Amino acid sequence: MAADASIAVPKVQVSLTPPSQWNVVFHNDDTTPFEFVEFVLIHFFDMTAEAAGQAALKIHHTGKAVVGTYVYSVAESKVHFTLESAKINSFDQFNATLERQPS
Repeated sequence: MAADASIAVPKVQVSLTPPSQWNVVFHNDDTTPFEFVEFVLIHFFDMTAEAAGQAALKIHHTGKAVVGTYVYSVAESKVHFTLESAKINSFDQFNATLERQPS
C-alpha cells in the first residue's frame, strides 16, 4: 500500500526528564576486612584495583563514601549483591545504603 500524502500527522511535544540518580554509599565498620571491600568494589562496581584501594581508604578514614552513582534499579541491585556477599562471607556488620543524589 502506498503512503497517502494527505494524511495529517499531529505534532506532539514530548518532554522527558532524566531518571533520578542514586548514590551507593559504603559505611565503615570495625570488622569487615579491607580486602573484602576492595574485592566488592572491583567485582561489583567495576573499579580498578587502584581505585578500589583509594575508595576503601576513604571509607575507612571518613566513615563512609559514595562508591557509585546509578539509576535506582541498578543502585539497588548493586547494594543487594554487595550485602548478600557480605552475609555469605560472615561480614554481618558491613553496610551499604542508597542516597538520592541531589538534583
